[in-house]
Amino acid sequence: MSDVMTVGIDQMAVYVPPFKLEMGDLASARGVDPKKFELGIGQDEMAVAPLTQDTVAMGLNAAIQLFDRADKVDQQRLDAISLVIFASETGVDHSKAGAVFLTDLLPIKQGVRSFEVKQACYGGTAGLQLATSYVLQHPEESVLVVASDNAKYGLNSGGEPTQGAGAVAMLISHDPRIAKVSDVSAYHTADVADFWRPIDQEYPLVDGPLSKKAYLDFFNDTFTSFLGLTYQTIADFTAICCHVPYTKLGAKALAPYLDDCDEETAKRLSHYYQQAVSYNRLVGNIYTGSLYLSLFSLLAHEPNLAPDSEIGMFSYGSGAVGEFFSLYLSKGYGQEIQKHRFAEQLTARNTLTIDEYEALFEEKIPTKAKDFVVTNDHHDPSEYQLKAINNGHRVYSNPKKR
Repeated sequence: MSDVMTVGIDQMAVYVPPFKLEMGDLASARGVDPKKFELGIGQDEMAVAPLTQDTVAMGLNAAIQLFDRADKVDQQRLDAISLVIFASETGVDHSKAGAVFLTDLLPIKQGVRSFEVKQACYGGTAGLQLATSYVLQHPEESVLVVASDNAKYGLNSGGEPTQGAGAVAMLISHDPRIAKVSDVSAYHTADVADFWRPIDQEYPLVDGPLSKKAYLDFFNDTFTSFLGLTYQTIADFTAICCHVPYTKLGAKALAPYLDDCDEETAKRLSHYYQQAVSYNRLVGNIYTGSLYLSLFSLLAHEPNLAPDSEIGMFSYGSGAVGEFFSLYLSKGYGQEIQKHRFAEQLTARNTLTIDEYEALFEEKIPTKAKDFVVTNDHHDPSEYQLKAINNGHRVYSNPKKR
């Protein structure tokens, strides 16, 4: 590890909406063997977002946790935020960045840059890499990166079992207290029609077999390229986290490499992969935040990995862009992960019946609505909520002004 590699993830928080659907209930309603969801794709529960939780509201609820816990060092780094990046493929406006709402509604100074990035599920990594480069040039400043998405495919659709919703917030800074970002990465872009959503379509268009093949091909390409660039082997990684549209897909990507390595390495990487997808099994796919939910899950379940442990990171966004890079854990990272607050969120979620889920799923803001009141009929307790559409503008609750 290079001595100059001193930029990375300083703080991290995750938010999921307060409703879930048991995958067994969905399987029964769809006439499917529950094992197809539990074992076949590796999912147990699905996070479900009400109208009050669009991608901006979820991003706000993830990010505010960083400010709520601020001690003296935290506050200095939060005060140093000069760039806010919002990563999403289910944003709320084709022009105005979600980051603008965040900058206004969070306790952030207004003298900052704010913008939104998009490339399917790769957007969170694009934001992280942009933030890392920025802090390398401005070491006294910090960047807030928020990845937030509501993955919906439609009732009774092929993608329905992989739906999910949630957001991940990361503070990127110099001398990070969670993990340093490697200064080497391998990346690849190709025009692949595996998953896309034209602006006039409510739900994505998906070629499932092609998307699976592209994911596996991009993993092989970027992982082998990374090993070639760094002269490493798979045994050098303490753990490997993957973007997980569903948790079995990442395992399938790793399987050929684990078959070819020594037994101890295979056992370690298999164990840590399962720890890394533990939360993904309970949330589902959150697109741009999926890889970082997996990282959060690993660190929350394994708070005592050795300093400088190398964590491989595979990011994939349909269309398609892939990247493999790595993180090096900081000493004491286990004290910086807000695992207890997230565990409380998971425990407090209300379990929906299939009828409640379908009714909530079908609730929508009227097309081209200029004025609309978003009622909290489902008793969403979250701090930030979408409250209304006022002359076409989205209005959110603002705890700063309470």
